[in-house]
Amino acid sequence: MSELICNDMKLHLEKILRNEIADQLQITGIIPVTGGDIHQAFRVNTTNGRFFLKVNKASSADIFRKEYHGLQLLAATAALKVPAPLSFGQFGDCSFLLLEWLERKPGTEKDWGKLGAGIAALHRVSDVRFGLDENNYLATLHQDNTCRDTWSQFYTENRLMPLGHSLAGKGLLTAADMDLLGLVCSKMAGLMPLEPPALLHGDLWHGNTMFVEEGPAIFDPAVYYGHRETDIAMTLLFAGFDQHFYDAYNETYPLCSGWEDRTALFQLYPLLVHLKLFGASYHDQVKEILNRYA
Repeated sequence: MSELICNDMKLHLEKILRNEIADQLQITGIIPVTGGDIHQAFRVNTTNGRFFLKVNKASSADIFRKEYHGLQLLAATAALKVPAPLSFGQFGDCSFLLLEWLERKPGTEKDWGKLGAGIAALHRVSDVRFGLDENNYLATLHQDNTCRDTWSQFYTENRLMPLGHSLAGKGLLTAADMDLLGLVCSKMAGLMPLEPPALLHGDLWHGNTMFVEEGPAIFDPAVYYGHRETDIAMTLLFAGFDQHFYDAYNETYPLCSGWEDRTALFQLYPLLVHLKLFGASYHDQVKEILNRYA
């Protein structure tokens, strides 16, 4: 898709950056960078610094729009460093998202502690209901964020059951699996501690965090107001988080007792997402969780 970065698009980006950054700015290079499976990514070198560019087909325009909004919401909390969203849009047959460039540095134990405290501060940001005022995406999967009064209702009606039916329709969940899923959902209210809606990153695996000179940073969000153990469970699903992260989180905003016993239940949704996006290799993990909580 790098052929999409034609001279006309370069001029279009240059115009955007001149409006946002400096009126004499010039782009000196657009360099492909690694790090994403879904979109193509580039470092935009200019006479006024570097910027980060995501590009995909025009059909991804709404994904970039919602990511832009999610970054704005996270940045407004000032809980952690977030790459400043500069612009999104379409040009020709492609869509794009333009962000502040962040320069990665190795993380120290202190950095991990700051990340944990920052996520705890993010989770202190609350709303009256679970959900969000707009739908968005987890990776490329559409998320229904219609607001609900309780977390158990939101998790079952907006996340687990719709995704379960979609997977069953594709033959990735059996009728027996769906029976177990329905049973787990019927028990959900009794399995979850009552907590206020917390602003979530929504896709908090280690690949969506980094350390920069200004401190820990988070990006690639799938935000909504949900149960805060959702983010914590995601950090544990694919590992990669230092123990200092969890220690600092609990010092700042202690988790409810028994949270470790609920982790797999919160991991059910991202595993169902991976089952849909990447196939049957995730089925055994899903089935194990269903059997455990049914």
